[in-house]
Amino acid sequence: MEEQYLFEGEKFGLSEKSIHLLRNRYNYKTIDLDDVDSITIEKGKDLNNWAWVLFIGVMLLAFVAYDSLKILNLYSDENTHVIYLERLLVPLFPFVLGIYTVIISLRNSKVMRMYVGSKKYHFSLRRIIKADSYDEFIVQMKDRYKSIRIN
Repeated sequence: MEEQYLFEGEKFGLSEKSIHLLRNRYNYKTIDLDDVDSITIEKGKDLNNWAWVLFIGVMLLAFVAYDSLKILNLYSDENTHVIYLERLLVPLFPFVLGIYTVIISLRNSKVMRMYVGSKKYHFSLRRIIKADSYDEFIVQMKDRYKSIRIN
C-alpha cells in the first residue's frame, strides 16, 4: 500500500507530521517535524553538487574544442587523404552531454534546506512549482513548522 503525501517532490514527501525521504517515490526514511532544527526555503541551485557537474560539463566542452581543432588540422594536412565519418562524429556525444550538464548545473529554482542535528538535506521544489501548488505548500509548511524561514 502506497502512502499518499500532501505534497511530493522528487526526493521528499510531506505528510501530516513528518517529511519522508524518497528514492524512486518509495519512502526510505521518515523525519518527524519535531526533530527538525530549521527549514529554509530560498532561491538556489537545483543540484546539491552543482559545481562538480559544471566542472564536468566544462571539461567535456574543452575536449570538444580540442578535438575539433585536431579535426581542422586534419583538413589542412597534405598527407591526409581520407577522413572517416566516425572521426567527425566523435565530438558530437561529448558536446551534447557537455551542454546538458552545463545547463542543468546552472539551473536555479526554489529549494528547501532542512537541518536535522548534524545532517543537512537539500530538496528541489521544482516538481511542486510545476504542479502549481507552491503557495499551498508554503501554507502547509507554515502550519506544520512554525519557525520556517522563507526568502
